[in-house]
This record gives sequence, structure tokens and C-alpha cells, in this order.
Amino acid sequence: MMSDYQRYFVPGGTFFLTVVAYGRRPILTTEKGRDFLRAAVTSAGERHPFSLVANVLLPDHWHLIVQLPPGDDRYSLRIKLIKSKVLRTMAGSGIA
Repeated sequence: MMSDYQRYFVPGGTFFLTVVAYGRRPILTTEKGRDFLRAAVTSAGERHPFSLVANVLLPDHWHLIVQLPPGDDRYSLRIKLIKSKVLRTMAGSGIA
């Protein structure tokens, strides 16, 4: 069951986020999985800039602190782009 929490969308804000792998698969334990994530973060940042202030990788999830540009509050867009790129790359390599 999901918690009752509020998401705050503050333009130019700094956000602490947690991203969980589909099915809590431990995809971040391999070098290939980390490479896929790194490439996806770079790709998302090229399309929609953000600063990755800090991050921690755990086997099945990722904690990150991001800062968005002034006037932009769409952190969920970046996460969507990152997750979809990782999934597509994994599927293309036969891992997914």
C-alpha cells in the first residue's frame, strides 16, 4: 500500500528522490547495469538539463538529489526518461 505523501513541485528546486528497479531486480550490482544507468542519466540531462548533486546506488534502487534549472519543476519527466532508457537498453542487450 502506498503512503499518503505529498509531492512538491518547486521550479528550480532541489529534490531527494528514490528510484526502484522494476520488480526490485538487482540490476545495479553489475557493471553493465551501472553503465546503462550512467548513459541514461547523461541522455536525460542532454534533453532536459539538471544537476545530479549526489547519488547512492544500491542493488535494486537508487537514491539521488537533483537540482533543476530555474523555472523547471518536472523532475518526474527526468526519472521517466532515465527509467525508459535503461529498460530499452537492457531489452536491446537481451538482459530484460
